[in-house]
Amino acid sequence: MGVRSLGNALASFGYKFGTTGLEAVGGPRVSIVASGGTKTTSGIYTIHTFTSPGNFVVTNGGEVEYLIVGGGGGGGCGDAPPDADAEGGGGGAGAVYSTDPAIPSPQRKSPITVTAQTYPIVIGAGGGGAPGEVNGGALGGNGGVSSALGVTVGGGGGGGSRNAGYPHPNPIPSHNNAGVPGPVASGPAPTDNAGSGGGGGQADDNYGPPGTSTGGPLGKAGGAGAFNSTPSASGGGGGGGFTGAGGNSTGDPVYGGTGGDGITLTIPGSPLAVGGGGGGAGMRNNDPAPANWGSAGGLGGGGLGGKQDRNGGDGTANTGGGGGGSGRDGGDGGSGIVVIRYPT
Repeated sequence: MGVRSLGNALASFGYKFGTTGLEAVGGPRVSIVASGGTKTTSGIYTIHTFTSPGNFVVTNGGEVEYLIVGGGGGGGCGDAPPDADAEGGGGGAGAVYSTDPAIPSPQRKSPITVTAQTYPIVIGAGGGGAPGEVNGGALGGNGGVSSALGVTVGGGGGGGSRNAGYPHPNPIPSHNNAGVPGPVASGPAPTDNAGSGGGGGQADDNYGPPGTSTGGPLGKAGGAGAFNSTPSASGGGGGGGFTGAGGNSTGDPVYGGTGGDGITLTIPGSPLAVGGGGGGAGMRNNDPAPANWGSAGGLGGGGLGGKQDRNGGDGTANTGGGGGGSGRDGGDGGSGIVVIRYPT
C-alpha cells in the first residue's frame, strides 16, 4: 500500500499522520462512556443489551448504533364447543428498527448521536395469547411498544379468530375473523414504526370470508384463514414477520399458514434472529391422527401453530416473535429487546 493510500485509509477512521505520529482529525478523540443493561464487548464494540426496562446513562456522548424490537402479538384461539373446530391465526411480529447492515435500505436506520444524559429504555411485553374455547373465539393481544434513544416502535398485531365475541351461529352478518393490524407507535416518524399484522382466523362456510390483516412499514401482513367443508376442516393464517408476510391457511387436511420470517442481525455481538410471525392453527374434524396440522412460526422467534386439541406455542422471549394460533389457548407473543453499541 502506498503512502497516499495508507493516509486515505487512516482518514476513513478519523486519523492522520502528524508531527508526533498518528493524530486524531479534529483533535483528541473521546470514547463514549455509558452504563446500563448488560454490558459486554465484541471485537471493536462495546454493547449494552436490555431485555427488561432500565436506563442508558451517558457520561461522554457520541454516535451509537442500535436495535429496537417491539413485543410480538399473541395467537388467536378457536370457538367454544360444540364448534371447537375453529382455529386461530398466529400473532404478528413486533417492529424491528435498527442500524444493522443486514437490513436493506430504506428500512435500515441511521446512527443516533447521544449526549450526557439518562435515556429511559422500555421493553415491549409480548401480547397475551387468546384464552381457549371462548364463545365465538377470541383475538390475541397486541404486543407492547419498545422505546430507546427517543424512538418508539410498535408491537405486533394479535392473531384472529373465526368470530370473536359472538355465538355461533351468528345472526350478525359481519365477522371479526381478521387478524389485528400492526399497531402504529409514536416516534419521530409515527407511520414508520408499526409492527406486523396478526394472521386471520378461519373462514366460515356460512358467515363470511377469511380474515386477513395489514402490516406497518416495519412489518408485513398476516395471512388468511381458510375453511374446507368436505371434509370439515379449518385453519388460521400465519402472523406477519419483519421480512415476510404470513402464509395463508390451505390444503386438506387444512394446515395453518406459516409465520412470516424475520431477520438475523449481528448488532448484539452474535447472530440474533428477531421479528418472526407466529404460525396459524390447523385441523381436520374427527381426525384420529396425533399430527399437528398447525404450521411453523417464522425465523426470528415465531411460535408454533397449534390445532384443535393443542395450544399454540409461545413466541421466543426478546425476539418480538408472534405467538402461535390454536383451537385452544393461543401462544403468548415474545417480548422485545433493545441493544445499543459503539466503538470501544
